[in-house]
Amino acid sequence: MFDVKHGQELPDALHDPQPGERQSMTNNEQEPLSIDKPEDEPVYSPVCCKCANLVSVRDRRCRAFPNEIPYVIWSGDNPHTSPFAGDNGVLFLYGRTT
Repeated sequence: MFDVKHGQELPDALHDPQPGERQSMTNNEQEPLSIDKPEDEPVYSPVCCKCANLVSVRDRRCRAFPNEIPYVIWSGDNPHTSPFAGDNGVLFLYGRTT
């Protein structure tokens, strides 16, 4: 397939799939690419989504963990009611309803 906008031939992996054809994306090692978080990682946190310190569900960030909330807390295995390494002294504070 030819990319008219850029004036070049597209690799086979970038062609539009035909009806019934399943298209997969791979990296250089020919392994499936993942653009989302792992399937077993919950989108909703039973702990963090009730915390007043939550900043972003999508980015899994809060005032305690501005880069990313640790999985053990996000998954609900740790309620973060006592200090946790790297939490900047900020603990779970009930107060969010979404």
